[in-house]
Amino acid sequence: MKNYKISIPLSGAHNSPYIREQAIIQYKRAGISRVFVGYPNVYGLPEVDEKIFEQYKESVDLLHKEGFEVGLWCASSHGRGFEAFDPQINDKGEPNGPFKCHAGEDLIKFHEEKAKKAAALGVDVYMLDDDFHQQHGGSGSIKGCFCKHHKKLFDEVCGGKLDFDLVKEKFWDDCPNPYRETYLRALGLSLERFVERIRKAIDTVNPNMRLALCAHMADYYWNGTDIITLAKIAAGNTKPIIRTIGAPYWDYFSAYPDRLASVFELERAEFEFLKNSGVETMAEGDSFPRPRYTCSSAQLELFDMAMRADGKADGILKYMLCY
Repeated sequence: MKNYKISIPLSGAHNSPYIREQAIIQYKRAGISRVFVGYPNVYGLPEVDEKIFEQYKESVDLLHKEGFEVGLWCASSHGRGFEAFDPQINDKGEPNGPFKCHAGEDLIKFHEEKAKKAAALGVDVYMLDDDFHQQHGGSGSIKGCFCKHHKKLFDEVCGGKLDFDLVKEKFWDDCPNPYRETYLRALGLSLERFVERIRKAIDTVNPNMRLALCAHMADYYWNGTDIITLAKIAAGNTKPIIRTIGAPYWDYFSAYPDRLASVFELERAEFEFLKNSGVETMAEGDSFPRPRYTCSSAQLELFDMAMRADGKADGILKYMLCY
């Protein structure tokens, strides 16, 4: 049987000395192995960053001293809602909701700097949240990004100028075709290069720090790449690690019609896909907004039990306390 590792988030809002001390007591009672310190203000101003990282340094040092593996959990990797970055553009030429483009140089540089700060803290794992992919919804019929950065990538992949009218026409064809393949491969290439840049930035400070990604359904080939490839690029010389997708709160959250049993099966399908890949997996034990408003602790415990019974997950990111 696998050594099933429990990871848990510690919210940035709960980093006071008293809360930390009380949390550590509960972590030890629960057999927690890894604690992810939350980073709620990833798009904050530099002076806010300094205060946050000073506070997190205290938490990281204390948690290490108490024998825990320590991670830092960064907020949304796609810059959702932050106006300074280039937006994703849908096939109608309109901004794709609040989502930003992974191919945009400003977003890449921003994440390079955040990752280097995380590496300087001495954490063992730095995890990018959430849903690392290019298949966000929007008003266009084809999910993905048609921004100026991706148009250059499309031309690079096809070795010429890609006719976007033909991409739109051929995208939904039943048969394989080079237009759809070029479009998807360019999306995948932008994700791979984004991760590669962050990995290289980390290596300048601490090459032993692992870089974890939070998967999305689209990362299983819809993006023109796959989560195994992305995880191995992110890993550098370390062991690849991801958090899979499919969470207990989906059973309650009105935006998702999933029942808990279907969440189990989604996670199990991902573990089968990842089998023998060398990628460490954490199931998404997200009970948002844990625990007393929507998703009960019983749902989380049932989910955890199913993941253990299946036997393929290496562990769980388990939202056992308020965060």
